[in-house]
Amino acid sequence: MKMKIDAGLGQRADILEELRKSCVGTTRTGNNYVFNIGKSVVDFKEMFNEKDVFPADKIFDREEWNKEENYMKIVKEEENVDLSGYKGQYVKSDTFHVVIIAAKSDEETLQKQMAAIPHIEKFRKIEIS
Repeated sequence: MKMKIDAGLGQRADILEELRKSCVGTTRTGNNYVFNIGKSVVDFKEMFNEKDVFPADKIFDREEWNKEENYMKIVKEEENVDLSGYKGQYVKSDTFHVVIIAAKSDEETLQKQMAAIPHIEKFRKIEIS
């Protein structure tokens, strides 16, 4: 994401909107919301954390994101439908999960990656060697 900005392939606002829209969809359907950050350090605490667009500090905290007053803040009127298309019936699925995949290059980079993720201490971490 930051690489897209640095490479001139996207503006922060556009990327945040893409993140918001995909979050609304996966929150509704209950799919895993997967971020494959590779070896990059993606700043979900500042750069990709926008209160009314993509509140990563809420999304990455399962307890907070389960609160309707939090997840409904990013749902636009035209998105406020249930899985059958009934208007005004948007509901967050209980099976929604945030998954972050990182390729470990070295311990220092891994620590930087984790430091850039809100509420990382609440995540279950699995290391595959």
